[in-house]
Amino acid sequence: MKATRRWTLVCLSVLTLAACSRADDPPPEAERPAPKKNTTIYRVPYQLTTTKHVLVRVKMNGKGPFNFVLDTGAPALFIGTDVAKKVGVEPGKGGMGVFEQFEIEGGLKLQNVEAKLEEPFQMAGMNKLNITGIRLDGFMGYTLLAKYRITYDFTDPHLLFEEIDWEPPPPVGLRQMGGKPPANVEAMGNLSKFAAGLLGRRPDPVIQYRGFIGVELEEVNDGIRVVRVLPNSPAAQAKLQAGDIILEFADKEVSSLTGLYRQALKHASSEELEIKIKRGDKESSVTLQPIKGL
Repeated sequence: MKATRRWTLVCLSVLTLAACSRADDPPPEAERPAPKKNTTIYRVPYQLTTTKHVLVRVKMNGKGPFNFVLDTGAPALFIGTDVAKKVGVEPGKGGMGVFEQFEIEGGLKLQNVEAKLEEPFQMAGMNKLNITGIRLDGFMGYTLLAKYRITYDFTDPHLLFEEIDWEPPPPVGLRQMGGKPPANVEAMGNLSKFAAGLLGRRPDPVIQYRGFIGVELEEVNDGIRVVRVLPNSPAAQAKLQAGDIILEFADKEVSSLTGLYRQALKHASSEELEIKIKRGDKESSVTLQPIKGL
């Protein structure tokens, strides 16, 4: 059996909203909550930006994709006001907004998700300079991430999200005290805007949609096995089934999830692809046409 390196998120702060909140210490090992009964483990595709931030893609109210950095240093879910407007959400009391549908790529669908609608200075500065090579639309912070046990394996192009039976305490927000952020935080925001004006910015990134096929996969001894086929997806239309072993993808042999993922990135949506599979003792080929992914 192939050895894999996996570790579970304890605390990872890829961006820090300076001095904006504190959360209670996590419960002791013996008291840590178990996964919810009958919960699904979601395989969430991610990418590392040029600055090594973990980035996932999201649809909100059926629109997207939008790019979110996973940041446990952020006290909550932060979404830019211009992005919120695109999906029909206006800031309410305290600058908060509610998104009826919030879908993280990989099948994790949430409803009535509350978020802070503003553009933190880190996001504003990074977008002005385009230092990540991709536009950032929000930070996925503590109050959302703490509801899941998240497994990172940087040899795998997916994160594992497993819902746990625990509700994180609400953080103290930036603007709950006196209506303004701390002076040092406000100064850093102004400084980032000033620096962006001096340094200029990189060319705008080109949005490239992934080809969506509609399967969940796992790496096993004899290859890449189909775990689940999503209804009404290109994979379902091509008659792929759970248990099928993928031998070749677009005329290239595949032996690992990472290899298959890299191979898939070379093909645009709407391109016809041939996939060689093994079902039981028989080998055969299917042809499918991916659609635009998240």
